[in-house]
Amino acid sequence: MNIRKNLLALVATAALLVFVGLVAFGPSHNASAAPQAAVTPVADVVHSGVRSDNLTFWTTEVITEDGCSALLNIADHAKVDLQWVIDQGTTNTTTFSLRWTNTGSTANLITDATVVSANAADATAGGQFSLFGRQACVYADVANTNPLTITFLGVAK
Repeated sequence: MNIRKNLLALVATAALLVFVGLVAFGPSHNASAAPQAAVTPVADVVHSGVRSDNLTFWTTEVITEDGCSALLNIADHAKVDLQWVIDQGTTNTTTFSLRWTNTGSTANLITDATVVSANAADATAGGQFSLFGRQACVYADVANTNPLTITFLGVAK
């Protein structure tokens, strides 16, 4: 009788171990996360509550050499809608770039974006550009000393 009890206990224990082993190590169903939600668009936020500022980099300025327009305060803004008018008298191939600084000096300008590349003819155009830093200017890189008349106006947002 004792052997029978021990054998029954052994079979019950073995069955329990097999059951636990199957549950613990057996095939499982792959769990998956909920489907991804749609991407939430993030608005281009104006930093200070100021809606916009008009920026006058150059107004019908005649230039004959490399140089920077006036440094304008753009610290509260993230973008500028820039419009330009270039009147080439005698061709002076010119590249214009948007540059910025935190020092208030044109000696430490950082080039942000080329606005107009190798212009050699009259042009009127515009575009939107990102703004960085405390102050920004438009920089003219001219090929020779022939005069050209330029206007660069912006709306900082």
